[in-house]
Amino acid sequence: MSILGEHPQKITEKSLSYLLSLTRLDIEGSSMTRLAALSVIHQLITIDPTGDVRTLFLTNGILEQVLMEFDFGFESEENSTFLEVSLNILWNLSKLAICPVQPLISEVVFRRLMLLFDSTSSFYTFSSQFTSTVKSLCENKHLVGHVSPCTISVRVKEDITKATRGMLRTVSNFPTEVHVCTLYDTNDPDNEIDLTAHLVSNKLAWPLDTKSKPNQQKEDESENAWKDVIVTEVISGPYFWAHIGIETIENMRKIQNLLLLEYSSGRLHQMSCVKGDLIVVAKERDGEVFLFRAEVLSRKPQEVRVWALDYGFVVDVAADNVMNVYGTPNNLNHVSILDSLCIYIGLYFLKDPISDGVLIYEPFKCFLKGSQVVVFLKI
Repeated sequence: MSILGEHPQKITEKSLSYLLSLTRLDIEGSSMTRLAALSVIHQLITIDPTGDVRTLFLTNGILEQVLMEFDFGFESEENSTFLEVSLNILWNLSKLAICPVQPLISEVVFRRLMLLFDSTSSFYTFSSQFTSTVKSLCENKHLVGHVSPCTISVRVKEDITKATRGMLRTVSNFPTEVHVCTLYDTNDPDNEIDLTAHLVSNKLAWPLDTKSKPNQQKEDESENAWKDVIVTEVISGPYFWAHIGIETIENMRKIQNLLLLEYSSGRLHQMSCVKGDLIVVAKERDGEVFLFRAEVLSRKPQEVRVWALDYGFVVDVAADNVMNVYGTPNNLNHVSILDSLCIYIGLYFLKDPISDGVLIYEPFKCFLKGSQVVVFLKI
C-alpha cells in the first residue's frame, strides 16, 4: 500500500509527520534521506486535486524546511537538485487559494527567488566542469598570454576565500594585484588553441561582451602585454596562479636548482614550525624530490598545512620520509614570491541570469504565474 493509503488525495497525520521528520534530519549526515523525503512530498502535492494535502503540509511547517533546502541547494552546484525540488514544491504550493497561500507571499520567500536573477549572487558561478577543463588545458603547461595587472578587488578576494574555503584568508604574503589574462597554447604549431574559443565552443562559458559590461576589467592592448605564462595551479572558475614572463620563469628555475643543491648536499635542516612561518618543503613526486617554499597555514601534531608560495597550491605535510619540513636558506629569505594571482578574462559564467535563469528553473516562472496575488517588496 502506498504512503497515501487507499486514497491518493489523502494523507494520514502519521505519514505526514514521518515525512516532515525526515526533512528535518541533520544537514551534514542525511542529505540523501532528506532529498528522498522532499521528492515524495513533491509527488504527493503534485497529485492533489483538492488542495487538502498541500494545505496540510503548509500548515504543518513544510515552508520552513523547503526554504532551508533552497539555501542548501543554492550554496553549491553539487546540491542543485535540492534547489530544483524546493522550487517545484513552492510552485505547487503557490497554486492554492489566496488564504492558504498567504505564508508564501512574504519577504523571506521572495528574497530567495530574486537571488536566482541576481548575477552577483553565488548561484551564478563557473561550473566544476569549467574548472576541470581549464586544469587539463593549462595546468603545468608553458603558454602565451595577453596579461595586464590591476589592483585586486574585494570581490576577487571574496571569490578566492570561498574557493579555498578560507584557507588563504590570513596569509601574510597574499598579493595586492590580480593579472587579467587571455591564454593561448602554441606548443603544437599545427594545432594552436585559443582557450577562450575552446571553452565557448564546448559550451562551458559565454563570450564576454565588454561593451555591455563597462565595469569589466579590460586587457592592456599593447604588444608588451604579451607574456610567457606557466599556469601552476587552477583555483576555481577563472582564477589561477601562474609564473608570468620569461624572467620570472628563469628565476623560478634558479630557485628550484638552488633548493635541490642545498637538499642534496645536506645543508637543509629539518625544523619544527608554527602558523605563519616560512619554510621549505620536500615532497616526493613522480619518483623525484620536489622542493618548494611555503607559508605555514596551520600546525597539528602529525601534519602541517602549508601554502606553496611560488605555486599557489595548499598541501598537508606529514612528518615522515616522503614529505619533510626544512628551514629556508638565508639566501632565499628575501626573494619575493614569484607566483602571480590571475583571472581569465573574455568569459562569462554559462548560466546567464537574463537569458537562462527562467529556462533552467522553469518552476520559478510558473511560481510567479501561479501566484494569485501580486505584491511589491523592498528587495
